Amino acid sequence: MILALTEKSPGAVSRRRHKKKRSSRGKETAVGDARGKAQATDGSLGLVLATNDASKIGRGDWILDSGASRHLVNDESLLLDSSSCSHEIAMADGESLRLTRAGNVRLEVLARGVKTVVTLADVYLAPRLAKNIVSYVKLESKGYGIVYDGDKRALDRRSDGIVAFDVATDSNVLYVETTATSRRHGDGDAILTALEAHSAEASADDAHEATLLHWHQRLGHLAFDTIVRMARDPASGIKLSSDKRMACVSCMEGKQTRSAQSQEDSGTNSPIDRIGGVICSDLEGPMTPRDRLHNRYLVNLIDHKSNYCRVFLARTKDAAAKHFEAFHIHFERRFGFKIHVLRTDGGGEYANIDLFCKRTGVARQVSEARNQASNGKAERMHRTLLNLARSMMFASALPLQYWGDAVQYAVYILNRSPTRANEKRASPLEMLTGKVPDLRGIVVFGSPCSVYRDPRKNSLLKRSQHGIIVGVVVTQHVKDIATLSEAQNAQLQRAMDAGDRAGDTEEAETTVAAITKAAARQEELAESGEVVNTAFERDPISYSEAMRGGKRDGWMKAIREEVAALQSNDVWTIVKRAPGTHALPTKWVYKTKTDAQGNLERLKARLVACGNEQVLGVEYKLTFAAVMDLTTVKVILALAATWGVPSKHGGIPNAYVKAEKEAHLRIFLQMPRGMQVSEETLRTHGATSASELVLELRKILYGLKQAGRLWSLLLHAKLVDAGFVRCESDMCFYWKREGADLVVVGVYVDDLLATGTSAAAVEILYESLASLSIKDLGQVSKFLGMRVQLACEGGYKLDQEKAIGDLVRDNGLVDANPTRTPIGDDCYEIEADDTALLGTTGAKTGATVRDFQSLVGSLL
Repeated sequence: MILALTEKSPGAVSRRRHKKKRSSRGKETAVGDARGKAQATDGSLGLVLATNDASKIGRGDWILDSGASRHLVNDESLLLDSSSCSHEIAMADGESLRLTRAGNVRLEVLARGVKTVVTLADVYLAPRLAKNIVSYVKLESKGYGIVYDGDKRALDRRSDGIVAFDVATDSNVLYVETTATSRRHGDGDAILTALEAHSAEASADDAHEATLLHWHQRLGHLAFDTIVRMARDPASGIKLSSDKRMACVSCMEGKQTRSAQSQEDSGTNSPIDRIGGVICSDLEGPMTPRDRLHNRYLVNLIDHKSNYCRVFLARTKDAAAKHFEAFHIHFERRFGFKIHVLRTDGGGEYANIDLFCKRTGVARQVSEARNQASNGKAERMHRTLLNLARSMMFASALPLQYWGDAVQYAVYILNRSPTRANEKRASPLEMLTGKVPDLRGIVVFGSPCSVYRDPRKNSLLKRSQHGIIVGVVVTQHVKDIATLSEAQNAQLQRAMDAGDRAGDTEEAETTVAAITKAAARQEELAESGEVVNTAFERDPISYSEAMRGGKRDGWMKAIREEVAALQSNDVWTIVKRAPGTHALPTKWVYKTKTDAQGNLERLKARLVACGNEQVLGVEYKLTFAAVMDLTTVKVILALAATWGVPSKHGGIPNAYVKAEKEAHLRIFLQMPRGMQVSEETLRTHGATSASELVLELRKILYGLKQAGRLWSLLLHAKLVDAGFVRCESDMCFYWKREGADLVVVGVYVDDLLATGTSAAAVEILYESLASLSIKDLGQVSKFLGMRVQLACEGGYKLDQEKAIGDLVRDNGLVDANPTRTPIGDDCYEIEADDTALLGTTGAKTGATVRDFQSLVGSLL
């Protein structure tokens, strides 16, 4: 028979209510909802007894019971300062339970996980009691109560939140895990006063007096020194009953740090005092954005003694092992020093290098985990290289995709610059070769330059190309090198590596000559000649790039014209951004408009929404929109030649923005860059900056997934209202009979190609679409990338000379010689994992799979 406080549901304590009734024998009986009942021989002591197996509750643990009116203990040795008494209570089976002594009990308990000691006052001895009892009613009368924190429970003092002890549960029985002790606890007694009897007249100051450990817990485990300083100020309301600094287990678990790390490179038993003795390597990345060759990682390899460094750019981590193999051959063949030890961290990128090291006799050394100093030379080299690369990038104002070139250029400079890490501040190359490097060939990164362009048999071509210097390639005894594209430059580097691996200079020269034999002869480079990589200006791809270029004023004018056109079409309404509003980002797309001969017409800036962030069902639903087939274009031109009426080209400016948005959808845009917001507009909407405003679309904008479909529906409705009939074989081909005349028109998004049996009938088409602000571009001369010319003998001539020229230029083949068999038997084999997926001369970024797909599509 034990006393129990049962728990019916989480967060709720079942407190038994008991009432007293007078028995026939004149004794008080306590009645409750627990099983069984007890009779007390003394009216001041009423108990409720309940049965429970409580298998996990030890004899030394204490049951927390709401039906007990007194604390009870079954071991006399636990009582302190005890005195005799005589009480008797009746058990449920009719037997009596005698209480012979009363005193205090000192218990070791857990409070928020920290061991502490508490004292229970007025505890009665009941030797026959199966379990020790803590009276919840008595504790509650002194201002204590159970609090819940998730699945944890504790008893705290409601006045100040000080936790007395943690409460555990087993089989719906609450109990306190304790270790009773009869010895004095010294300063720990001060902690225990929380549960000792307090008079109702205790002063208000007592609520603020506690031990240093209690205040430490109460103030979120603040430092002991801080709490002591706060207690010195009476205004803080903090009083310390004990300033003993006891160990806090929670602080150990939450705050403990590692001991001070070594500031020197580890591995002193390695041959770091000889060149090639230790090669340190580390990988940095992924970098954002990717470089122009689509690389994301840097792999550096540094000789510990000479500080000679090489950096390899990689797309994936697993390329690190392959690059070490290349470095091993390069270092030993070029400088004649054998590599003894490779030191890396424990990263998985080096997991597949062990076999190569065993085969070549290179020992592997793995640095200490989470200790940068153990491989400090490689770690510091990354920081040095990236600091130099960032500085060069910002000074040159090049796009961030050129960070790979900047890092390689930084390595080129560091290997030729003196360093205090070497004896007599010698440069790394001087340590390896014994010669002082010549620095006269180093120029400012990003400097403009003119590169010779071979005119071949056409003496009227320009003799130079404008570019910028982004790196150098060191070669030896190389002849017949023309201006190199990115692809040719990559082939040259591979040929050099092949020469290093074979150890045969003449073979390397033969390989280079084979690659460049299609180019015209050029002056022989110096023995340490340098080939300059170039990058050419194209349309900007971002607002920042447009504002940095030489056409800044022209692009800014185009932006203002676009914003004015959109506002005149009532495309959006400026509103203040409400919390939780999903606003789509915007982007400026820049295009240099040219005529059929490639002459500049104007600069065009178009504002588009980033439709890739639209949410299906919330910001769009249906998206399909048809376009005219190329065969239909040829049919219209053939009809024009047959009828003798030249085809006319029509264009609808800002076509998409004329279509109404779906009425049931709400679409918001972020404020586009370059759009000016007046102070009056800010005041009207109660905003302090433009970032607090968004654009709520009333019409459709370019870039939205449903834009093409909605514009197609609008144009179809306009043409049907004008009497045109859609052709069944091509949804974008319409015809109309106007009396004896027939008019046909083909639609490709916002471009129209029309002809008819008479010129007057074609004019009717333009009049019927006047509400869309259609522009009459006159007789067609350029349509869908084709140049259209009316032949003297009748009919039309179609060619794509300009499109082909752009395709050749974009893919870096301007200086290439034509051949009837583009791929011959003697072509250089491109490895599957090589970076020679031809980078283009004018491209801002490296070639990707999408570029090759686009190239194939352009040829169809």
